[in-house]
Order: sequence, then C-alpha cells, then structure tokens
Amino acid sequence: MKNNLLLQKNVIGFQVYTAFSALAEGMQSVIILWLVFQITHSPLAVSFTVIAGYLPSAIMGFFLLSFADARNPAWQLTVSNGILTLSAFSLPLFFLFSAMKPTLLMLVIVTVQCILSLIKMFNKTSVNRIVRDNFTPENGSKMLQISASNIQISQTVGAALGGGFLTLDCGHSGLFVAGLFYAASAIAASFFASFTLPITSIIGHADKKQRKLLNKNYLFNVFHRQELRKILLFSIPSSGAFQFINTWIHILSATP
Repeated sequence: MKNNLLLQKNVIGFQVYTAFSALAEGMQSVIILWLVFQITHSPLAVSFTVIAGYLPSAIMGFFLLSFADARNPAWQLTVSNGILTLSAFSLPLFFLFSAMKPTLLMLVIVTVQCILSLIKMFNKTSVNRIVRDNFTPENGSKMLQISASNIQISQTVGAALGGGFLTLDCGHSGLFVAGLFYAASAIAASFFASFTLPITSIIGHADKKQRKLLNKNYLFNVFHRQELRKILLFSIPSSGAFQFINTWIHILSATP
C-alpha cells in the first residue's frame, strides 16, 4: 500500500512537472519567434532562431548522450531547470534593451538558443534516467506514454497563451509568465526527484543492459540502422519547419 501511494505521488509529480515545462516551452518559443521578426523584419532571422533551438541538441546529442546519461540525474535536473528559469526571466529584459539593435539581438538570441538547446537535452536525459532508475519497465513506459500526450497538449496550450499575449501586445510580459511556468516546473521536479529517491533501493537499476548500449559504437549503430536514419531524416527538419510555418501563417494570411 505504501509503495502504491509513493508510486502515485511520483506519477502525479512527474506529469505536473512535464505539463509546466511544456507550457513554458511552447509559450516561450512562439513569443521569441514573433519578437525576433518584429524587431528584425527578417524571415532569415526567424530561420536562424529556429535552427539554433533545434540543431545543437540534434547533432551534439549523438556525442554527449552517454556523458549526460552518466551524470547524477537529480542534480543535473535541478541545475538545468534553474538555468532555464533564469534565462526565461532574463529574456524580457534583453528584448527591451536590444529592440533598437537587431544585429546584437540576433547574435545573443542565437547564442542563447544554442545553449538552451543543449540544456534541454541534458534536462530530458535526466528525466528519462530518473524514470528508468526508479520505476519498473512497465510503470516507466506508461508514465512516458502519458507524458508524450501531456507534452503535446501543454505545448499547444502554451503556444495559444503566447499568441494571446502577443495579440494584447504584451510579448515581454508573456516571456516573464513563461519564466514563472519554468519556475513551477523546477519546484515540481524537486518534489518528483525527492519522491523517487526512496524507491531506488527497492526497484534497483533495472536497465543496466540498456546502458551498455551507450558505448563507443553508439554513433555507428545509429547511422547504420535504416529505420533510424529515416526518423532522423524527416523528424528533425520537420520540427523546425513546424515552428517556422506557425510563425508565418498570420503574415502570409495578411498578404494581399
């Protein structure tokens, strides 16, 4: 009974963390892209912003995945959430002070997007590691399946909220609210991590065989499996294209 109650707390904590994090991410991405276009009036600037948010983690993930997976997941999750929260609160100030300097804006935005892309990669790796270490394969699989839908719904709601703030001409306030969502996700993550620690000794490291797959041949194995090559070929570009198209729908519809 006690273990079931603890498991239920873990599931709730994990889904709350996932919801707040995805809300913040969806809201922040929409507002950043619109503010970049509003200041630069350049489709190319929007493209660079999207690329900077996806490409670093897509490429470096192959080389840093084993390193990220070997770190202390609870500590790594705390640090990454802290960085995401601080950056979210800093972005509104930066946009305000750089509105008249498009070149400086793009230089910093692209740099920040690249760094945050890698931070999010470490963040997601930490979450998956905590789930693997503290839950049975069956329970962990269910949690991740539910979280996948949770992420899609929350990102959509976050994007809608971001659009609402932009409609009200309050994009900078929207970025600050996204920071509050990141802060809420950091708090939820701390509870989620603390709940999972006692279970480790009961369930143990059930996925040691899976970790052995993260060896020196990892990159070779990925690119020499046809089904994975197809996923990489279509999923990574489509993610960035989706963000770009969303940004331009309103502009295209307003064009005579």
